[in-house]
Formats: sequence, C-alpha cells, structure tokens
Amino acid sequence: MVDKLINMINTAQRRIIICCPWLNMEALQEPLVDLVSRKKELIIYYRSSSANTQKFIDSLRDRIVEINKDLYGFYKTRSIGTVHSKLFIKDDKEIIISSKNLTTGKDRDAGVWSNDEEVIRHALRFVESLEG
Repeated sequence: MVDKLINMINTAQRRIIICCPWLNMEALQEPLVDLVSRKKELIIYYRSSSANTQKFIDSLRDRIVEINKDLYGFYKTRSIGTVHSKLFIKDDKEIIISSKNLTTGKDRDAGVWSNDEEVIRHALRFVESLEG
C-alpha cells in the first residue's frame, strides 16, 4: 500500500489529500516535498494529539520552506482531533482507503485502491465535512 501511495504522490497533477490520524513515515517525506516543489497542493488532516505526527508535519513544513518559502501556500494542514479515517486521494480521481496509519510501525493493515467516481465523491464530502 505504501508503494502505491508513493506512486500516487509522484504522479499527481493537481493535489494529494491525506486524512490520517498518525503520520510519521520517513519514506513519504521526500515524495511529499517533491510534490509541493512541483507546485501541486498537499492537504493533510491529522490528529494533533500525537507528538510524533506533529514533529513530522513541522519537519515537512520546514523542508518545504527551506526549498522555497513561496511554496508554503501549496502545503495545508488541519488538526482534526479524533478522526480515525485513513484516506489518500489523488487529483480527485484515485483513492486508497485503508486501516494503515502512516507510521514506521509494522502493523498488519489492509487497504483498497479505487478510481470509482462515486467512492471518491463520497470521500471528498467526508473530507469537506472535516472543515466544518
């Protein structure tokens, strides 16, 4: 699943949306920095109660600003409290729905990739509701 997500990040033409409570996976940092360097939007919804996740979010921001402070507008984060969903959406055209938190842990998790428009529409409505 992580390989598929990295492929989605590397081939995004518009944006990547990540909704994941715990996020601390070094393997994702460079692909995400590269995404923003290509002036594609990165939106991350995460749980702020995790110190490791906050450290990852801050480190990602620092790397982006280090490359070019003008890129910071392409990087958006939202702390969303108690969310448990794990959604990864590319360009509103592909999605991974998974039980996997993006951490360095070796959890046994499952996920599914889809390009079904109805599934993606439903997921985007859910993400929009988080802005509420």
